[in-house]
Amino acid sequence: MEVCGDEDIPKSDEEASRVVVNDALERTRQNDDDAILSPKIDANSNDVDTPDGPLKSLDDSTEKVPISGCSETQSAFPDVYHVTNIDHQERIRVYTEDILGDCRPDQIAVRFAQYVLSHIEPAGWRAVWRSSTGTTETTGAFDVLVEVDDVRPEDLNASVHIVSPFLCDRPDVQQASVESLLASRDHMLPLSELWPLYDENCDHGKTALVIEHIRFFYDNIWRPWDEDDEEDYSFVLRHLGPRLMLYHDLHTGAVPPSTTEQYHVTLALYQQRLAELDKFEDRMGAADSDSELDSNDVLECARRHEELDALKRSIQVMENPMMRQTICFRASTTGPGVPKGPRPDGERVTHLISDKMTVGMVTNLGLPPETTIQYHTSLQVALDNTFEGDTVLLFPGRHVLSHPIKLCDPITIRGVGNPDDVTVEIMVATMQFAILCSSFHVTMSDLTLQASCLGSTINVTCGWTKLEKCRVFNLNKHIFNILFSCQTRME
Repeated sequence: MEVCGDEDIPKSDEEASRVVVNDALERTRQNDDDAILSPKIDANSNDVDTPDGPLKSLDDSTEKVPISGCSETQSAFPDVYHVTNIDHQERIRVYTEDILGDCRPDQIAVRFAQYVLSHIEPAGWRAVWRSSTGTTETTGAFDVLVEVDDVRPEDLNASVHIVSPFLCDRPDVQQASVESLLASRDHMLPLSELWPLYDENCDHGKTALVIEHIRFFYDNIWRPWDEDDEEDYSFVLRHLGPRLMLYHDLHTGAVPPSTTEQYHVTLALYQQRLAELDKFEDRMGAADSDSELDSNDVLECARRHEELDALKRSIQVMENPMMRQTICFRASTTGPGVPKGPRPDGERVTHLISDKMTVGMVTNLGLPPETTIQYHTSLQVALDNTFEGDTVLLFPGRHVLSHPIKLCDPITIRGVGNPDDVTVEIMVATMQFAILCSSFHVTMSDLTLQASCLGSTINVTCGWTKLEKCRVFNLNKHIFNILFSCQTRME
């Protein structure tokens, strides 16, 4: 085992972040031609079709792209592009280098317009219009096949017409009602609600990828209050990293389910209250255009603004990595944790953790045929589902955790391949430990463990902990804390 202190890593969190981002950008530059462009997925198989041919995947989370709805209508829909495998570093690269640069929040709309103008096809492509409640308030959401007549980069909209024959996922929605709805909108739809159809020549793959970057940004990165922010600062430097990391934590299990649900409820409530406030202020303006403002309306308007400010602060607390870690740690558990013991059915499971999984990756492990396996994209989710005697196998990559690991049951955590390629980063700057071992037998092997915490990286409170072919880093050089009567073996 190799133990490293702070002389081998950057001296500050800011410098460490810069090194990680630069390294990620360099890797993504070298892999720009990877098949992340909108593969077509057959609803009746697990094969993913890419421009380079079919790729076998065991990723159970892969969505089946044909539209959900009644079976008779669903079968009539052609396949659409579905963009997959865009990782955290690639999104940072695209938004930083291709779209936003160092622009201010009030310049973002212009930057996206320029990006769309340069990269998207202006007309002649078909798509599934997956409507939202924002565009179909009266009828409810539905899916309809349309063709794009013109793209308007300045407001990220597109002019469309309905394709004949009429295809819709809801049998209760008639073509006449959809035509009427489109006419009321001058046939203009948000690009984010359009999903381009897959074509054998992949002519529209780039368009699908551009729309995915727009959709992801405005769904997960942009906040309603950013529009009114006129401060002179770089949006990328201040907001992009923290908000992308928040998205990652929310979708990989790093944030407890109860906290995740509360965050989404708060964000949805903010958007609802904002819409209500806009309508209220419009009514105030219309009613008092020729007279003095009603004092009760003024007080009610002030109350609603205060409510919005409180909701905004709650959301911003979650965007702060240190505050989020504290919230998550308190929400998950306190103390050393409670052992689960054996699984109720007595079975032992091997957990496989990777961003994606192929048949070859599993075959190369050489596991016995009777081995029960579970696949996860998040290390935290895998640890939450382990029982006594389980094995956790980490494939090469960065596995980031935002709160401490508590190992209360005898399990084995092993990296697959070179330990330098399998990194577990535990970012718990305000905690006293990164890994707490309180089981009678824990084994960790073929890993690089990198922690940021106040105390020791590994805190052994009882039992036996074995580290084999591991490299351990800590910003403060404090690697181990081993209580009397506990045993640790390092190889």
